[in-house]
Amino acid sequence: MSDTNKTAIAAEKEALNLKLPPIVRPLEDIGVGAPAQSKLLSYRRSKEQQKTINQLVIEGAKRNLARTLDKRTPSSPEPDYPPTMTSEIKKKGFNYIYLKQCVESSPIVPIQQEWLDHMLMLIPESLKEGKEREELIQSLINEVSSDFEKSMKRYLVRSVLVRPPVKWLEDEGGHLPESPVGLDYSKLWHSNYLQTRKQILASLYIVHPTMKMLLDLGYTTFANTVLLDLTGIRGKGPIDCGSLKNDVSIQARKAEEKIMNTWYPKVISLFTKKESLEGIKPEKLDAFYNCVSTLMSNQLKELLKRTVEGFVKLFDQEDQRGLPIFKMELMFDDDKMEFYPTFQDLEDVVLGLVERIAEALQNVQTVPSWLSGTSTTVSLDTELPEHVLQWALDTLKVAVHHNLEGARKHYETYVEKYNWLLDGTAVKLIETFQAEDHTFDEYTEESKRRMSYFLDVFLFPPEDLTLNSAVLMWPWKINPIFDENDELLENAKHKKENELIEKREKLILEVEKESRLMEEFAEFAELDHMQQYVTDVRQLQKRIQESEEAVQFINKEEELFRWELTKYPELDKLKVNIEPYQKFFNLVLKWQRTEKRWMDGGFLDLNGESMEAEVDEFSREIFKTLKFFQTKQKKELQEKRKAAKRRSLGEEKLEEEPKENPTITMCTAVMEQIKVIKEYIPTVSILCNPGMRTRHWKQLSEIVGYDLTPDSGTTMRKVLKLNLTPYLEKFEVISAGASKEFSLEKSMHTMMGTWDDIAFHISLYRDTGVCILSSVDEIQALLDDQIIKTQTMRGSPFIKPFEKEIKAWEDRLIRIQETTDEWLKVQAHWLYLEPIFCSEDIMQQMPEEGRQFQTVDRYWRDIMKFCTKDPKVLAVTSLTGLLEKLQNCNELLEKIMKGLNAYLEKKRLFFPRFFFLSNDEMLEILSETKDPLRVQPHLKKCFEGITKLEFLPNLDIKAMYSSEGERVELIALISTSAARGAVEKWLIQVEDLMLRSIHDVIAAARLAYPESARRDWVREWPGQVVLCVSQMFWTSETQEVISSGTEGLKKYYKELQDQLNDIVELVSHMIQISSGLLSFDIIGNMTTLMLVSLIAT
Repeated sequence: MSDTNKTAIAAEKEALNLKLPPIVRPLEDIGVGAPAQSKLLSYRRSKEQQKTINQLVIEGAKRNLARTLDKRTPSSPEPDYPPTMTSEIKKKGFNYIYLKQCVESSPIVPIQQEWLDHMLMLIPESLKEGKEREELIQSLINEVSSDFEKSMKRYLVRSVLVRPPVKWLEDEGGHLPESPVGLDYSKLWHSNYLQTRKQILASLYIVHPTMKMLLDLGYTTFANTVLLDLTGIRGKGPIDCGSLKNDVSIQARKAEEKIMNTWYPKVISLFTKKESLEGIKPEKLDAFYNCVSTLMSNQLKELLKRTVEGFVKLFDQEDQRGLPIFKMELMFDDDKMEFYPTFQDLEDVVLGLVERIAEALQNVQTVPSWLSGTSTTVSLDTELPEHVLQWALDTLKVAVHHNLEGARKHYETYVEKYNWLLDGTAVKLIETFQAEDHTFDEYTEESKRRMSYFLDVFLFPPEDLTLNSAVLMWPWKINPIFDENDELLENAKHKKENELIEKREKLILEVEKESRLMEEFAEFAELDHMQQYVTDVRQLQKRIQESEEAVQFINKEEELFRWELTKYPELDKLKVNIEPYQKFFNLVLKWQRTEKRWMDGGFLDLNGESMEAEVDEFSREIFKTLKFFQTKQKKELQEKRKAAKRRSLGEEKLEEEPKENPTITMCTAVMEQIKVIKEYIPTVSILCNPGMRTRHWKQLSEIVGYDLTPDSGTTMRKVLKLNLTPYLEKFEVISAGASKEFSLEKSMHTMMGTWDDIAFHISLYRDTGVCILSSVDEIQALLDDQIIKTQTMRGSPFIKPFEKEIKAWEDRLIRIQETTDEWLKVQAHWLYLEPIFCSEDIMQQMPEEGRQFQTVDRYWRDIMKFCTKDPKVLAVTSLTGLLEKLQNCNELLEKIMKGLNAYLEKKRLFFPRFFFLSNDEMLEILSETKDPLRVQPHLKKCFEGITKLEFLPNLDIKAMYSSEGERVELIALISTSAARGAVEKWLIQVEDLMLRSIHDVIAAARLAYPESARRDWVREWPGQVVLCVSQMFWTSETQEVISSGTEGLKKYYKELQDQLNDIVELVSHMIQISSGLLSFDIIGNMTTLMLVSLIAT
């Protein structure tokens, strides 16, 4: 080995020694006097072990390095490098790079496939469809795997190596989670070991005796068990999907109940014992019970997982001994054949059973929740992991699809064999056969062939065969039945005819009875028995109604028997005659009850107007009834006289006096009663006035000399006994005054009640979060109307009893009106100023007004916040100090408006062109001084010829544009930032440079005029410049030509005509080829130039 190689080996060994930190021994003078004790303290077995480990690591690394260097080919002698290139820092850096490469070459565990699958599950299925997206997903997976491998290598390097402080080393990437950096053996770690061990013993609850008992109980209860009995499903034979679903649900519920009745009580009993918490500190109880909950959750999750795996194993394609047999029927429905249940339904049921199993044991309470007994329960986390459920569902989908392949093939075969019966082929064959001419024998043979086909391909049930036989034998069996039926019909007809005759006879007798009862009504004459009369009339009406129904039934039966319909005119006569008695008796009964209520009811409940109206109504009805019965009596007497004359023309007999009709007598008696009641109405109208108050009754009592104040026992009968008729005139004056006072009081309370439901309409103002009033016109109109009414009422002589109340209401209405006016005034100013003072620039330029507006804004927001909570007008306006606060706000707003106008006037005086802008336009510009582009929309008003300015990215102004789109570059840049937000300053610069730039352009155009053809020169310069320079040259040329004489003028005239023709031709050409490519403004400039040339010529 050469000296050079030895030197390199020595250097690398030295670097390796530098990597491992030196062992730091304890100081010798640690303050211990006894030699034995010093020796004991200085000895640490861990230090000896650490020293041995360090030595072995160093020796192994040296041997590996030596073997590596021996295999290398002899290198050329190293050149003599300057000392700076072989410094210690350089060596440390190279050594770190070498060791880093060694560490990175170690094998790295790749990313787990489970993690990648979980990432893919988070991507919607719609984003995975398509070949390009599959390639993109694969590319992203490769990128994630590569990033994971790089990150693991970086972490491995940082965990093993300590990066030396060398600046030129390349950066190893971003930040990684904090972790131990390298292996540092320089610090004492025995005490840390003991402390950590103590902490683990204090926090490791899994080794607690109670935990061991809980584990043993779980192993004993759940070992090799599942929730469902899956062994007997195959033995049940073909089953319905619904039956299997119900069986699984019932088994899961029973198993859950069994676990909660056996295992869970045992678990609870473990923790109700005193020794269950032995050694657990009170502050560690939550952590201990969390460990218990986790252990219980793991046991229940394992049980559910085994159950799901067992259910999935039933559908194992390799072992089909437990595979369930499902019952499926091939059905014909909606002109198509399909299985019931469908393949999709079967798949959904099978997959749903997995979800049903996963739903079991989800409501098991935690131990502390059960022990505390609170109403809010906490359940264990027994939900199966998503990947377990997904695995089960995917596996079952594949198995179900595989096992249904045979059913699908059978279905396809069946459809292929018998589909001709469904797709219309069979119908077409029959129609074709029927359209042809065939003999009866041919029809018979065809029918036999069809029937034979059905007998071959279809298994008819015995019921169909029996039915077919009965149909074929029907002609021989039906004739005797027809004869028997004819006999039965004839007997039934005779029986029904006899029954109908009996019903007719009974009905005639019933009508005669009803007629006799009807005649008795004319003899009723007792008013005290009126209730019984009404009852009798109702009963007779009910019997007449039943007789009418019987007539309808009899006529219907007669139509069926084809008899002549029987008519019953007496029944119709009864219906007509009973109607007046029914109305009369009811009217009299109603009058009697009303009179009783008036005379013996509460006196203060009476109302003269309604009482008079009812009396008039009764009087009219009784009078009509009296006239009706009198007319009826006259007709009956006339008929009787005519009949008597016909019976005995020759006999002379004295004419009997007509008897008095009882009904007419009752009508007359009721009329007399009504007349008596009418005489009492004035007294009732005066004394039962709703406006009568205690003060009025005192006045009445003073007139008569004793107390007339009514109480609950006062009735009209008692009042009439007092004989108050002589005092009615005086009473009427007092009652009239009470009526007017009551009318005023009622109007006042009506006005007050109107405001109970009236509220301000509130709407949100833009996105400020503040509400404003809207639609206040109706409220203001109502205020004006009620204030006028209140003032009118105060002028009435009858307002004195409640003058204070009406005065207070008037004051309140006036205050509401003043408050509303001030409110709307503040709102109008606030809406105008709020967008202005939202700008920071305005706030900086007008600090005093800004502070005042903030005060107003704060008051306004508080007022609207209160109004939003209760927008009713009475509630809002009753807020203490609201009117004064609004008046204060208006004073501040007036000051703000004066300051704002002064501020705008100052700006206009500084830049007079601002006088062309309105206040709103100026405020829009001044509120965004940091954005010079906000001036662009208003340039046209300030500068008539400038439409917009050209801004550079740094907001410097470079050029200006006219409304025709002509661009004129400024002779110098205008810095808007130098103005520091003062828009008027850089606008003055724009005004100055505008004039100077136009001067320069005109000068340049004047110099270019002789150098180029006029036709081209016109199109190269702005229109204003062209017109100006053209006039300049026309003036000078004209002056020269005039001096040259007549010939010169003629020649110049021809030259001007040529120029004019050129311009005309140019304009015409532009119009023809423009088609939207040239603006009409350019053509307008050319036309103007043409007119100027025409005038010049």
